[in-house]
Amino acid sequence: MQLFSYARLQRVNFEVQWEESASICWPEYRNSFTFGHLRAPGVKYTQFQVDSTGAIAAHRFMAIFDALVTPFNSQWSEIRAADPQLRKSKAVRQFYNEVSEVLWTERYKAVANFQGQNQQNAQCLAVFGNMGMWTDELDNSPQKALKGLRYMATSPGEIYVLQNHQGREDGCIRYFRWTARQAYQRWGDAIPPALKAALDKADSFTMFDFLQFVIPRTDYDPHKIFSDQGKPWASIYVSVVGHCILERGGYYTYPRAGGRYMQAPEEWYGRG
Repeated sequence: MQLFSYARLQRVNFEVQWEESASICWPEYRNSFTFGHLRAPGVKYTQFQVDSTGAIAAHRFMAIFDALVTPFNSQWSEIRAADPQLRKSKAVRQFYNEVSEVLWTERYKAVANFQGQNQQNAQCLAVFGNMGMWTDELDNSPQKALKGLRYMATSPGEIYVLQNHQGREDGCIRYFRWTARQAYQRWGDAIPPALKAALDKADSFTMFDFLQFVIPRTDYDPHKIFSDQGKPWASIYVSVVGHCILERGGYYTYPRAGGRYMQAPEEWYGRG
C-alpha cells in the first residue's frame, strides 16, 4: 500500500489533464481517473463538450492507427527465431510460421475480443496519450469447452505505471472496481467479511475497490518452474476494504502491452 501511495503521486497531475481531455474529446471517460471515484451508470457527461471537433479527430486517429498498424485483413505480426542462422533452416521457418498462424487465429477469435479492444486503446492513445492491452487466459466458465486468450483495453485511470532505470515499464498497479458477487466468483471465501455481508443484502451491487500488483519478483528462480517463484513477475490481488491479500500468483511474461504517445523528461506517462 505504500508503493501504491507513491505511484498515485506520480500520476496526480496527469489525472487533471485527462479529465479536461475527456470533457472535450471523449466525455464517456470523465470521472474515471482518480482513485475512489464514483460513477453512476448512464450519467450524462457531455455538458462541457463545446463541439464534436475533438471527438471526430479522435475517431479518425483511431481509424488510421487501426488501418496502418494493425490491419485485420493482413497478418501484421510474425514470430521468428532471433538467431539469423536458425532462420536459414526450412524446418525452423516452418515451425515459426505455424506458431504465428496459431497466434493470429487465437487473437482474432470472437471470444478474444482483440479488435474492439485494440480500437479503444488507439483512441485512448490519441486523447490521453496512454494505452495498454492486457492479455489474459480466457475465463471459460461455465462453458468449459472454450479455451484461448482474452484481450482487455486498460483505461488510463486503471493503470499506475512502474518504470525501471531504463525507462521501460516493468510493472504496474491495476485499480478496478467489482461488486461483491463478482469478487466471490473469482475468490470465493477468501473475500473479507465486509464483502461477504454485502452478498446477502440489497446493496450487493455496490462497487468495491481492488488492486492488482504486477511487479518484478525479487526472489525469482528460473529453476522452480512449477511454483510462483519461477515466474519473473509476481501478481498479488489486494482488497482495499479490509486490506487483505486475496490471491498470489505470477506471470512468465509481462501481461500488459503499454503505449505512450509523447513522453516529457522525467515523466512516466505520455501526453496526448
